[in-house]
Amino acid sequence: MTHDSLGQASWIAGTDNDLPAFGVVFQSNEPRSASIDLACRGVANVVVNGQSITEEVLFPGYSDPRKSVELIHLTLSRYVRSGTNTIVVELGSGPSHHLPSDRWSKLTTSLGSPALRAVVSIDSSRGVHRLETGRNWGASTHATALSSWVGGEEYDDRLALNYTAEEILSWGPARELILDELTVRPRIAPPTRQIETRLPVSWWRAPSASDGSPAVVVDFGFTHSGLIEVVVPPSSEIRVRPAELLDGLRIDPTTQGWGPVYHRVTSGGSPVRWRPRFSYNGYRYVEITGDIDEFDPRHVRSHIVGSAAERAGSFHSSDDRLNTLYEMSERSIRSNAFSVLTDCPQREKLGYLEQTHLQFTSLVRALHLRPVLENMVTLMVEAQQPSGNIPLFVPELDVFPDEWQTDPNWGGAIVVLPWLLYLEYGDLRLLERTSTTARRYLDHLLALRDSDGMLRVGLGDFTGKSVATNGETKFEGHPIEPRRSVALTSSASLYKLLSIASEIDNTLEQGGEDRWEQERMHLRHAIVRQTFAHPAWVGTPAELAVLHGSRAVADHDDYILDRLENVVGMPEFSLEAIGSIALPALYEALSVRDRHDLLHSLCHRDHLPGFGYMAAHGATSLTETWDGPTYGFSQNHFMYASVLDWMQRSLAGIRQDDTSIAWRKVLLRPKCPPGVAAVSGSHETPHGWIHSAWRRDDTGIVFFGTVPQSVTASIRLPDGTSHAVSGAYEIRLETSP
Repeated sequence: MTHDSLGQASWIAGTDNDLPAFGVVFQSNEPRSASIDLACRGVANVVVNGQSITEEVLFPGYSDPRKSVELIHLTLSRYVRSGTNTIVVELGSGPSHHLPSDRWSKLTTSLGSPALRAVVSIDSSRGVHRLETGRNWGASTHATALSSWVGGEEYDDRLALNYTAEEILSWGPARELILDELTVRPRIAPPTRQIETRLPVSWWRAPSASDGSPAVVVDFGFTHSGLIEVVVPPSSEIRVRPAELLDGLRIDPTTQGWGPVYHRVTSGGSPVRWRPRFSYNGYRYVEITGDIDEFDPRHVRSHIVGSAAERAGSFHSSDDRLNTLYEMSERSIRSNAFSVLTDCPQREKLGYLEQTHLQFTSLVRALHLRPVLENMVTLMVEAQQPSGNIPLFVPELDVFPDEWQTDPNWGGAIVVLPWLLYLEYGDLRLLERTSTTARRYLDHLLALRDSDGMLRVGLGDFTGKSVATNGETKFEGHPIEPRRSVALTSSASLYKLLSIASEIDNTLEQGGEDRWEQERMHLRHAIVRQTFAHPAWVGTPAELAVLHGSRAVADHDDYILDRLENVVGMPEFSLEAIGSIALPALYEALSVRDRHDLLHSLCHRDHLPGFGYMAAHGATSLTETWDGPTYGFSQNHFMYASVLDWMQRSLAGIRQDDTSIAWRKVLLRPKCPPGVAAVSGSHETPHGWIHSAWRRDDTGIVFFGTVPQSVTASIRLPDGTSHAVSGAYEIRLETSP
């Protein structure tokens, strides 16, 4: 589907300070099929003959509405009937338009009021009839007066229109806009859907708060992204507040943002069943206040929403903690998978870029997210600034301060992500489309180096707490810390980008390898001068991990790996020393030494900040900081999801051979750390599903599974022996009693 399907349709809008509804009335004789193609600034809700279309929600996906918007195609056949029909498209603000309110939003810039361009097509016994938007469509407002993408909605059922033909025909004509600069582009990412409807696991009447308001609190059992549904009694007004944490018997809303986040719903003379149409929330708990004497919590529902991407893998073991952490990791990815991968589903909902490549293998092993990642690459190309810089998140809906503008792990996704997608799926087209953008970005970074050759921009080894810029120690009441190892982290990361750029140019036969190699050597010398050339330099665990992952000082690997083994093996070692940049590198480094026992132990250190601490303190998804529910930041981030990749790639042993592209060669290398009696895992590759499992018994370990017969595959056992496998296999390794 291309933008040509919109034909001569005009952009139409309402007034600048209202959320519009656009309607059209038409006759149809024995309709065989019907559809709508639409593009809009904002979020759309399509109502046909009084019935909302719910096959997908929260569409179109993310975009920069100054540049492009997605084209959406919806089938309406089961809603259109013979005779008179009505179609209404209601618009909400979406991520990029902000009406004045008291509600929390990290972004405040408005990039254009809601507008619609659409074509309705009806194929009937009299032929195909097209209804294109223009002044022939009526314009009005609807019962949702406010829709803040993060802060919540304002709905008054007393203002609801019944959308009859007579009513729509009484509306004034829509206002036409000229938006020639706005491109309508095909949708790349899968639609957002309602994945599951969940009932509360418990609820209770909470005591009055300091303002004297009693409440009903509902618990859905785990954090997730969803649409909260309530039934409001007649002639009532309630507030619906989502939260990830509790404060006693009431909710603790602090992780929702630094301002109010709530929905206000008002009913008329009849009960009203309501859920958000133009926004969603991240939450586990919901608190309802207001006119709640007759409110029945048994009618509260949570419609879990997210990308329609299917599951791409699985993991299970004899260790319940590992199973819990896998579920937490997968849930944190699912909760943030929409048309872009967001950072969190409750407070920001922004498409930050570092997670796309640092957590790439966990992402594609959890869900089939290739089209979402390719969509983010498209948005990166669109977002490149005149300087060549790529911002921290896409689309760049608001410009962050200078210190948040440039970081090689965020903008560097334009180099790394297309390369990883090529290795995983074997498609060169994305590399070809992004090569010029990637070169411009690298030139921008190289120009920012200091006179000593080091790159001193960016966020360093980022954690949820390392956000201080001017000596602050508190942020919104929470302790924070300075940025960690900015120069070393950024310089080592740039070295890695240059290495990948050389690989890309070699693959595309573009001849740029020599230039990148020369820049790498200059950068390597600068890094060595700052580290191993200083006799007193020791290096923090995070710095050592980042250096190892970059391969900038590969001749010092023995020192790096020895020190990492020693430090992580200390009983007092906590993952709080490791940020989101260093974490995947730490897993890689310890895996090189086969220290899976240490990686396993990190999952069980319940008293120290880290994975064990999160789980032991009740987290149901990965959290933004290592101390999880005991620290008031997001409870639903996936930037630490390396543990999921480790379980599948190391414990289940499912990996692509280092010399392979698109999984043509499979190397199974299962690891069996002490304390784990059995593991099973699976991953769907471009050639089909791989299943890998093992279990201990009294005399040894049995390895079994299946591999697609179309690939070359082998299994390397823990004793170092290798065996060719194809289809179903079972191999026994005898061990000493």
